[in-house]
Amino acid sequence: AGYKAPKLKKAGFDAFSLRAAGFDARKLKATGFKVAALQTAGFTASELAAAHFKATQLKAAGFDARSLRDAGFGAAELRIAGADAAEMEAAGYSIELLVIAGFSPRQLLAAGLTGDAINATFNRALGTAKDWTLPQNARSSLPSASRRTLKLYYANDPSAGYRR
Repeated sequence: AGYKAPKLKKAGFDAFSLRAAGFDARKLKATGFKVAALQTAGFTASELAAAHFKATQLKAAGFDARSLRDAGFGAAELRIAGADAAEMEAAGYSIELLVIAGFSPRQLLAAGLTGDAINATFNRALGTAKDWTLPQNARSSLPSASRRTLKLYYANDPSAGYRR
């Protein structure tokens, strides 16, 4: 009783022991424990996110997209962390959020999403009637103005699952 986490760590206690003693992820992070040690100690992605670890750190430690989504990370953060469109779609992110995160129509098609769903998403938001999955329309990324238009369009649509 009364011992501080840094002294206990210096004395040889690991993250698992310190967690069992009642120290939270934030305190153990401040003590110098890395994500992998805290994950091994049994902390969840949500607990580690609350301790201000980034999505990139949690993804690198092996947390899956669903765990990161449940921890409150957005689609753009997961894309930056290295999650692909298929993994993110399986974790429950909508096509709209995948588009806002920056995935191209070709990447969405490669992830197993249907051309009809991809086209409906782009055409509804952009007011077009193109087949976005065709090579001449599916550039590696949309122009930033189109991405902004999509983001604004879906920001006011709760069914799209977009969170500000």
